[in-house]
Amino acid sequence: MAALLVALAGCGGGTTATPTPVDPAALGQQTFTSYCAPCHGANGEGFINALNAPALNADGESY
Repeated sequence: MAALLVALAGCGGGTTATPTPVDPAALGQQTFTSYCAPCHGANGEGFINALNAPALNADGESY
C-alpha cells in the first residue's frame, strides 16, 4: 500500500503555467508598426505620391 501511495504522489500535482496577460493596445501598436507603418507612416499620414498608400488618420484622402 505504501508503494502505491509513493507511486501516485509522483503523478500530476505539478504547477500549471499561467498565461501571460496580453495588452491589446500594445499588441495593436506592435502590429501597426510592423505591417502598416512602413507604407502608411508611423502616424497614419500616408504616402499618396510615392507609394500610393492613403492616409489612415482621416487627415487626408482615404480608401
